[in-house]
Amino acid sequence: MRKLLGMRHAQAISEFCWSLAPASRHWNRMILATRAFTIGGGTTEVQLNIIAERALGLPRDP
Repeated sequence: MRKLLGMRHAQAISEFCWSLAPASRHWNRMILATRAFTIGGGTTEVQLNIIAERALGLPRDP
């Protein structure tokens, strides 16, 4: 759960900072990096399936 919430938070922060300074190369890179980290760590749907199976004990998604 920490990975899922952490990546959502990181994306929200980078998008907020980019909206304050849209010409900044740093925030453009940060937005792309947070998206890449999300994909590298497993998509949101994969993370939610893992949480459902392991934490909640729900059956596997077919």
